[in-house]
Amino acid sequence: MRHLSFIFVVSILAAMLGACTPGTTDSPESTTDIASPTRGVPTATNTSVPVPTRTPTLTPTPKTEIGPFRRIAAAPEFGRLAVTSNGALYLLGVEAAYLLEGNEWTVLFDDAPGSLLGVAPNGEIWAAEGLAIYQWNESGWHTFDGESDWTRSEDESAIYDYVDDILFASDGSLWLTTSHDVRRFDGQRWRIYGFAEMAISNTWLEDPEDFFGLTFTISEVNGAIWLGGCKFY
Repeated sequence: MRHLSFIFVVSILAAMLGACTPGTTDSPESTTDIASPTRGVPTATNTSVPVPTRTPTLTPTPKTEIGPFRRIAAAPEFGRLAVTSNGALYLLGVEAAYLLEGNEWTVLFDDAPGSLLGVAPNGEIWAAEGLAIYQWNESGWHTFDGESDWTRSEDESAIYDYVDDILFASDGSLWLTTSHDVRRFDGQRWRIYGFAEMAISNTWLEDPEDFFGLTFTISEVNGAIWLGGCKFY
């Protein structure tokens, strides 16, 4: 049985609130001294800042009637939806991809060479089978090899090689995570990041037998790439 071994890191920031209790000043003893003026009693001055009245910062929108969902087109198969930057809607099935045109689904292809991963902002569709990666556009399927610096693992456990996650970054690059590394495509060549470059220590990689690799998730936040992973055995 395969198990996932997770490592969680939680950072908690706590704010300490302190209470300050005013001290009490002892009143001096009264003495009879005609020449001395009467000592006045200090009057406390209210120095608190009045809390301003909060006012709404959003302008209420006119009340509109929001109707129920309406059926556009029956899906040809169960799959994942993807929207490109120009608003085109795609449906990714098992081996087929569809484009919604009006109220009808147009079949783009039905012979994907691997599992469909996602649709790039420009409409290119990516698929993977093991560590083989494919790109589809209007001219058909394209595969990558050593000329673009795409290499396959030579490990004896290559049967467990797989592409895990895909990210279309805001700078136009493509990121893929595999069972053994992370890869970035700039449109021409692939850059492969190994364990050391991902700050993964050899100690953490030590596993019992039947270690299959790692599984990753990748995302982008404000231009920064975030990567999480766990051991898969």
